[in-house]
Amino acid sequence: MATLAMGVSSITSAQIAYLGPAGSWTHEACMDLFGDTNLVALDRQALFKALRAKTVAKACVPATTSVVGVTPYLDDVLALDTVHVVGEHPKALGYSLLAKPGTRKEDIRTVLAHPVALEEVKLWLDLEMPDVERQPAASGQRRWVLGHAIPAPSGHDKTTLLLTVDEEGFQRSLQALAQSARVLAVYERPGKRSLDGHRYVIDVVGHASQPEIARLLADRAEFRLLGSYPRRY
Repeated sequence: MATLAMGVSSITSAQIAYLGPAGSWTHEACMDLFGDTNLVALDRQALFKALRAKTVAKACVPATTSVVGVTPYLDDVLALDTVHVVGEHPKALGYSLLAKPGTRKEDIRTVLAHPVALEEVKLWLDLEMPDVERQPAASGQRRWVLGHAIPAPSGHDKTTLLLTVDEEGFQRSLQALAQSARVLAVYERPGKRSLDGHRYVIDVVGHASQPEIARLLADRAEFRLLGSYPRRY
């Protein structure tokens, strides 16, 4: 198994990258989807660099979580112009508090966890361990599989779109979308261009090749196709 510190130049195009380190939930998701061979653990910068350079076949990153919403990695995904969402791996997460044998809860001074995990267990920590230091760690939520070619329709698909629009145009765009497909989820991201500009990541039922969705993408430039892939829930 490759280590988290390996360079992008040593990766082969047959490998599937995941946001490491090994043993993370994203690693587990990759093994569920692709088996335990040809997987490579990369840090955030190296993973997205490898995707842009097409030096990996696919990559798995955490995109959203039901408790916190979008993860810190979604904006990195949206910045990829030629990479598509080609799959998903929804998974209910569980958490364990791990310490050396013999450690008492009252002896714990620091809890080390992924930033998303810290948010998801915040209420429990507030109640049970309010005085411990909470220290963010490298990677643990719905995960996206990113690749370079959109899969063919499976008959049970989901399409993810990026809507970039100002406040005045949002309602019109959403109405047009609702006439074309059933909306499953909407996640807001900063527009980064103006105070009234916004970006919305929107999941809808169906494949981008279906006439209604294809027509929407052709007619309305504010929508960008992020990917179509088999729906797993």
